[in-house]
Amino acid sequence: GGTSDGGTTVSGGSTTVSGGTSVGGILYMSGLESQGVPAVNPADGSVILWFSLRNISQSTIDADVHFWMTNPLGWQLDAADVRVSALKPGAIQVVTTELHGVGQWGFVNAHATLTPPASIDGIAVAPVTRDAVAYVFPWLGTTGAFAVLGSFAAWYVVRRIYATPAAVSVA
Repeated sequence: GGTSDGGTTVSGGSTTVSGGTSVGGILYMSGLESQGVPAVNPADGSVILWFSLRNISQSTIDADVHFWMTNPLGWQLDAADVRVSALKPGAIQVVTTELHGVGQWGFVNAHATLTPPASIDGIAVAPVTRDAVAYVFPWLGTTGAFAVLGSFAAWYVVRRIYATPAAVSVA
């Protein structure tokens, strides 16, 4: 896996890049996972986001996580902040939240930024951002499309039945 630090992607352990230090060697942060949750209200719908965080340092760590979700046009739909408290050395914690307001977008971009302490065990640590694409079935748009197609099919069938010329008998 890699870490994202200031827009630069680095892979592996404790790698120093210009503009900051990756979390490799101090914290392991998994990729951001997502699960779409449709809603009866077409303006709602939500996405559950989570990642696992493992403390491989010698210190107990507190950190903040900022989750947010944007539509394909880049507009923010929802955001939430989660506090990771007292993550002991060797411990693994799943950090999760649920963001609302997906509406009928279908695909949304989800993000999570982990902000650990500035220094852990004497090593400078920078915030890390993970991204994911989440999908929530746009039932209203799909239902509307099927209704339009069904109406067109019904119109076509009725028109074919009544547009058939009737036989004329000459007596």
